[in-house]
Amino acid sequence: MVPKTWQDAYGDWITKTAEEISACLNAMLDEKAKVDSSLRSHKKNTGSKKKNKWKKNKNKKKNQNQKKNQKWKNQEKLGAEEWKAKQERRKQRLAQLNRK
Repeated sequence: MVPKTWQDAYGDWITKTAEEISACLNAMLDEKAKVDSSLRSHKKNTGSKKKNKWKKNKNKKKNQNQKKNQKWKNQEKLGAEEWKAKQERRKQRLAQLNRK
């Protein structure tokens, strides 16, 4: 048997024979050469359920966004001419700032 050698993630050299590698693969794979599902790890139920903090924070952020949107809810909508005039004033103001 010819030994197979490789370096692992920690920098250590691992040497196995072809027979050992074959035995390992046979233990992990089923007859269709797929990973055996019985080897998959399942989470153990610890019995205590903890609330997820991210759900709490998500709801908090959602409420904050709703409050921000309430600020502009009763604002009057500008007509087309008023909007153009407002944008023109804004452009002039920004042009003055850019000149400085």
